[in-house]
Amino acid sequence: MNRKTVILAYNAAVIVPLVAVSLVSTIMGTPIIATVPGLIGTIILLIACLLMVHTTLRRKMSDSTTKLVDAYDLHCDPEALTTGGGKLAYNIMQAREQGDKLGPGDAWFLCYYALASIDTGEASSAEKIAAAVLEDSQDQKKFADQANMLVNLEPLVLRLRGAQDALSLLVKAEELIEYDTSGAAQQLKGYIGFERPILQALVDGDQDTLLEKFTAVMHSENQPLRIRVLDADAAASIYRQRGDESSELEALHFVELYANKLPVAQTAAARLEEIF
Repeated sequence: MNRKTVILAYNAAVIVPLVAVSLVSTIMGTPIIATVPGLIGTIILLIACLLMVHTTLRRKMSDSTTKLVDAYDLHCDPEALTTGGGKLAYNIMQAREQGDKLGPGDAWFLCYYALASIDTGEASSAEKIAAAVLEDSQDQKKFADQANMLVNLEPLVLRLRGAQDALSLLVKAEELIEYDTSGAAQQLKGYIGFERPILQALVDGDQDTLLEKFTAVMHSENQPLRIRVLDADAAASIYRQRGDESSELEALHFVELYANKLPVAQTAAARLEEIF
């Protein structure tokens, strides 16, 4: 959504109620705004219109960002996110430089954007985004919001700095919501409970646990396709180390079939060519 559209929408939210009040005043032959009830009613109408426009714009913004993230997460198209979301990411980071703090929604989008940027070979902003999300997570008043931001940051930190740093984030997030019984906290705990053993296995070099997790995700239709592809690629790497070519081929074929524009598509194709 461009700036011109936003400005026009807010202008309309002010102009329309004022025109309506003017028309009613003309019909009644007296200026409504000149009376106390009329003035109060006009103010309430203005506020209601502004709130309606604000809510509508936020919903449209949320819908558009969700579609961009879905293109990456569900269709393995990082270019769709970096191209379509580049201006939004820039505006969010610019607002932060002017004093605004990132919130959970900002962190969610920016972390996906940074991951997609890495996948398209434009990783220059990824470290900056990771540092900003980590710093601003500490300024959140609610522990649940802090935990939310750390959980969203974890996949990006895993890519940038490795499993140990990513694991530390989840440990901290888990501590923050230990006594929180809300639905949002339970969702975060569910993700942490699934992801933490994987990170621990990466730290420990526990290939058996990793293969169990990676293959389960690869075959699970409940996981985003991008995650299934990445886990299939990781499983293929372990199978290759173990000399299990049959299982490696199965995982590689999955990557080849679904990776679309992810970088692992090229590495899987190269490995398949090497095998055959």
